[in-house]
Amino acid sequence: KHIFACLCLIRLPENVKMGSGSQMIIWGDIIADFVPEFCVSSVKISIIGFSGSLKNIVYQLNRDKSMETKSQWRKYFRQARKQLSRTQRQIAERQTQAFLSRFIRRGKRIAIYYPIGSEMQLNQLHKIAKQRGAQLYLPYIETGKLRLWFTPMPDNARVRAERQRGTGSLRIPQYAGKKIRAHQLDTMLIPIVGIDRHGYRLGQGGGYYDVTLAAAQRSGLPQTVAVGFACQFCSQLPHEPHDKPLDYFVCEKGVMKF
Repeated sequence: KHIFACLCLIRLPENVKMGSGSQMIIWGDIIADFVPEFCVSSVKISIIGFSGSLKNIVYQLNRDKSMETKSQWRKYFRQARKQLSRTQRQIAERQTQAFLSRFIRRGKRIAIYYPIGSEMQLNQLHKIAKQRGAQLYLPYIETGKLRLWFTPMPDNARVRAERQRGTGSLRIPQYAGKKIRAHQLDTMLIPIVGIDRHGYRLGQGGGYYDVTLAAAQRSGLPQTVAVGFACQFCSQLPHEPHDKPLDYFVCEKGVMKF
């Protein structure tokens, strides 16, 4: 079984061309207990999902090429995310937070996010952080500014926010507390609309994280971890020359390192 699995995984479609040092992640329903990372013909392959059978190995490499703009991709990913059932979401969120727990370490400052709309919930991480002695932070948006501050996440859910930002279902609580910048964090968990196999993130379009990460580069970037559902992953997204890839993508299938 192990040999057969390896042969299946390293056989690439003819139209997929990868240079030396390229990395491809294959998510599949697969039973395996061999080392999940190996090199074949200078192509690095990381296997990050193990369950079920060998029938549904998926190459996430040839998404619809007719979608060339960011707005088209946003529409596609939002629809895909909304199609998840409540049960599917709950299972995916539980599995994703289990994978994210490796980033929650004692004494570390870790930024999470307040989910907007159908973004993935991270309600279990507060308990994990408290048990391990890590400090969680939430984004704080200064009026008229794109560069984010971060304030400590309250230990008590009944703590009232300093103010609310936005309207309707998109109201984001802004909590009081000592504000720090991104470069003072150890890790940032970043919400996504989509992400590609190179680590380029597609966000809501507000520019907050782009500006924040660009400013943090001068003093040293924290570890950046994109968080979302597996349906938000694709082969390649349009990106700008100034865009910087993130370090990881974590979903219900596992952890992808770029």
